[in-house]
Amino acid sequence: MTHTKRRPVTKTAPRAKTVAGPPHRQLPAPPAREDSRSWLERATRRSPAWWIGKVQREITRASTPSDNPKHDTTDARRWIERVMEAVVGSLPAGFYDGNMRAAAVLSQVLALWYLRVHRAKCYDPTRPVASRQQGREDWLGYATSLGALALDERHDAAAFPHQDWESPFDPDATDGTFV
Repeated sequence: MTHTKRRPVTKTAPRAKTVAGPPHRQLPAPPAREDSRSWLERATRRSPAWWIGKVQREITRASTPSDNPKHDTTDARRWIERVMEAVVGSLPAGFYDGNMRAAAVLSQVLALWYLRVHRAKCYDPTRPVASRQQGREDWLGYATSLGALALDERHDAAAFPHQDWESPFDPDATDGTFV
């Protein structure tokens, strides 16, 4: 029978007293999402697997044999244009900014393909371990940077100098009319 030592119980510092501020309006909770499909699938009516296959097919169509038996020569502009055409053709009519939706979908399709193919290469046992490990670090750095793109607000005011900024969750938020 093995005995483990118990750590001594430590007391935490007492909580600071809070000062009551002005009452805030309770904001309604966002609606529950019943649709379990990915954002990409909801936006395009095509699954992530379909988009990965589409990119792979277009890369194959845009490739020609090269002197290197392990890699073909690929016309990146050609396959990206074809994928972009598929993205624009997949956008349903609706109430949204078409430029923003096209950019959002295209960026997701390209990031999806890149992240999945890069990860596949990292886990391919026919590749050298050191190369796979470095590839995994590179993959993680790229994936992390995607999150940072969404969260880093440092350049927003400079990129949109005429934009007024106000949290939509401010209890006293302005209820504008521009759509």
